Amino acid sequence: MLARLGGDEFAACFVGESPDSVEEFIRDVRRLTPDVSLGTATQTSPSANIADLCARGVTGRG
Repeated sequence: MLARLGGDEFAACFVGESPDSVEEFIRDVRRLTPDVSLGTATQTSPSANIADLCARGVTGRG
């Protein structure tokens, strides 16, 4: 799922994908658009809080 958060900020949710698969996607995006800024956060618990995940992705603590 891809959602626009505002302006040129987007969030992508990869449900059921492995962390390796998501990292491969991130590498591909960075290769194709080298000026893009990306943050990532991984959560495997079903009780994930989306606000916490977004904050971790921005600060790079995911």
